[in-house]
Amino acid sequence: MNELTIQKFWKSGKIHGYLNQTVSGHDLQILNAGQINHHAGPDFLNAKVKIGDQIWCGAIEIHVRASEWWDHRHDIDSAYNAVVLHVVVEDDAMVMQQNGSEPPTAVIPETVLQQLSGTADASEFWSPHSLLTERLNKKADELALISQYANKDPERTAWIWLSRGFGAPANQLSFEHMLRSVPLTAFRRASFFSRLSLLLGLSGTDHPDASKNPEFIREFNFWLHKHSIHSTTISFDRSAIRPSTSLYRRCVSLSHLPDRTLSFHQMMMTTDHPDHWLALLKVQGVPGYPGKILPMNMLINAALPYQWFIARQKKDRSLQQKVINTLSSLPP
Repeated sequence: MNELTIQKFWKSGKIHGYLNQTVSGHDLQILNAGQINHHAGPDFLNAKVKIGDQIWCGAIEIHVRASEWWDHRHDIDSAYNAVVLHVVVEDDAMVMQQNGSEPPTAVIPETVLQQLSGTADASEFWSPHSLLTERLNKKADELALISQYANKDPERTAWIWLSRGFGAPANQLSFEHMLRSVPLTAFRRASFFSRLSLLLGLSGTDHPDASKNPEFIREFNFWLHKHSIHSTTISFDRSAIRPSTSLYRRCVSLSHLPDRTLSFHQMMMTTDHPDHWLALLKVQGVPGYPGKILPMNMLINAALPYQWFIARQKKDRSLQQKVINTLSSLPP
């Protein structure tokens, strides 16, 4: 039994009646399953459960084994402080939230899951990749709006979508705002120094290269004047960015990309492994960057949804299947 199957059963409400008590012995009632979360964080948001005499509103996190909470490092992620119920098949570990609290846990009997999986209507109700395709289609819908803004130009669409990937999860719109204000053709033709001056200036980073170096400041002002860029400072949530992938390092990496690819569209279409992104994002002389998480995020949240969007446009089922196979082969 895998987590996606359990999520589907949770969303449908088919298992709610079997969850009538927490592992600590309190009465449990599921009042609202919540909405599937297509972004980073708990699996379902805005759920409502009654535990004992108290009604709780918040998030639901689902795992096959409770110990996966620790494997996925939810204990250091403040987003999981909102979890009001941890749903598992195997309660093999006590878990702890970042704020020090222990979320209530409910165990689904595995026999119930097997019974539901074998019901006559299971094939109609469940397909192994339905949650996956739902998430991909939602991202493809976002891409369709970006494509309209970009006059259906695949290169500019890929560029804007790429900027979201660099900002994920907390600064997607900030990076998009920054890159939308930049003339793509001019940015591609400019030197690395010139591109970096622009991005450091727009991001308002306090790195000495941007805040104290007169050459960077002069080049940034040149961009503002020549291309009538009015957004001189864009707000970023720096607390949500790991030190190893700081805003400065992301700007350096993004400034290097035009020298490493002839087409952002082709880059997004051909990167189908974390190692591809590791090579693209790597910055010479900056040890530890980009780490393991950023390349994986760029693959899962940028490249593969972009490929799904193109496949959906062209009705290319083989490409859609390739995206599903790639995502399914990745580790948790």
